[in-house]
Amino acid sequence: MAPFSLDFGLGTRDGFCEMSEERAARILVIDDEMGMREGVKRILTPRGHTVDTAETGMVALEILKPGVFDLALVDLKMPDMDGIQILEEIRKRDEGVVSVMITAYATIEAAVDATKHGALDFLAKPFTPNELITAVDKALHVRWLRLEAARLREQRAHDLLALDQERSQTRTIINAMVDGLLVFNRDRRIVLTNPAVNLLIGHASRLPIGETLPGVLPDHPLTVSMEKVWSTAPDQFAMLSEEITIGTDGDGKTLMANVAPVLNPKGESLGLAVVLRDISQLKALDRMKSQFVSMVSHDLKAPLAAIEGYLDLILSGAAGDDPDRNRTMLERCKDRAQSLQMLIKDLLDLTSLESGKVSRHLEPVDLGAVISGCVEFLAVSAEEREIRIDVQIPEDVAAVEADRREMEQVFNNLVSNAIKYNLPGGKVCISARAEEGYLRVDVADTGIGMDEEDLGRVFDEFCRVRSEETSKISGTGLGLTIVKRIIDAHFGRVEVESKRGEGSTFSVFLPLPARREG
Repeated sequence: MAPFSLDFGLGTRDGFCEMSEERAARILVIDDEMGMREGVKRILTPRGHTVDTAETGMVALEILKPGVFDLALVDLKMPDMDGIQILEEIRKRDEGVVSVMITAYATIEAAVDATKHGALDFLAKPFTPNELITAVDKALHVRWLRLEAARLREQRAHDLLALDQERSQTRTIINAMVDGLLVFNRDRRIVLTNPAVNLLIGHASRLPIGETLPGVLPDHPLTVSMEKVWSTAPDQFAMLSEEITIGTDGDGKTLMANVAPVLNPKGESLGLAVVLRDISQLKALDRMKSQFVSMVSHDLKAPLAAIEGYLDLILSGAAGDDPDRNRTMLERCKDRAQSLQMLIKDLLDLTSLESGKVSRHLEPVDLGAVISGCVEFLAVSAEEREIRIDVQIPEDVAAVEADRREMEQVFNNLVSNAIKYNLPGGKVCISARAEEGYLRVDVADTGIGMDEEDLGRVFDEFCRVRSEETSKISGTGLGLTIVKRIIDAHFGRVEVESKRGEGSTFSVFLPLPARREG
């Protein structure tokens, strides 16, 4: 961000374009997956929106009439035409419609291409209900701002508005920005801001014009960062960038603050402009890459080294001719090889889920039968540790719309963990009940449990709770990640409660089919 010039006064609160109130919208979902279309409709309809769906691009263009829709959610890969072509047709037919690209093929190139063709946002599959709602709210906010701008232009044409045209246009653009913008004068007082700033820094109300940042947000990370910037004269730098961490690791975010001097036409400094961008996802991706490298160096290297060591002993003859001893070493090699296979399987499962390449067949699934099958499959493991499994699922429990294979994967993971992390002679209790439109399934154990600080990261990739009790328990740290990805893809949620030494309870919530009248 190079130094730039803006022509504005100090301004007041009245000088800003007020945000429009939230309102219901007409939304078109264009996706060839029925589960995705119906899932999005199920999430957005209760928020007051009217949701239409189209399974192909041609069907979408047939129902896309000017002035009918506010927002289009467009899948990148369609059977008859790709999402970029659909975006072009949407712009030709109704420039007022805002669009969000949804795709399992999330690449920077695809995001840039979609943005060039009119997409306001880029949502990677699989996404959670909260991520969908946030993207829709952002896009509709831009839609309402554009409608408000159009209304103001019409009023101005009839001499009903006294505001200066250039200032009004500039403020409308600033208010529609996804990045946060803060502008300070020479006295370090706020002279310009936009709504995105409040969302990024977690402030409930709009930052007041004419106030200093320390006066509004004392000890805030942004304030601390800006104080360091003010220690350097604005005319001594073209642009400064600094990362700002807001909140805790569990629910915090990382912002990139780009700071540049604001110059008047004569090149004199009027103050500073700060553009804030949320880079939390990029930081999370970087952490995941580091975790993966660390995992590969340990969880792959250690078993391979053990296998190689045992085989060297046998092949060199140093192990002797004792068949029992040689068999023991070969069995240990087999155990290490099986742990590597399990790790590779979990990595492939996670990659498939995150790439959106999973072929998901939705049908009514009896979770009682699924869980009974899981318990029967894991019975030997439970008996070896004298773990008693108690299943309390009513016979009339409602079926859920889900992929049976993925449900088996979810509950195999949860019940297996409840056995592995239990105490000898312990108990696993599995129960189910309807709760507020969801089928809730609890998998509770009497095992070693977890500390409170571990609960916020237990679903992260490669996360394993390290303690003396878990040091001899094998695992990849991906099982619970896969569980959460699958449940999120079914528009549900998974929660955990645990206490050190008292056990853990994992609760899965899956939406029940809506009752149909008549």
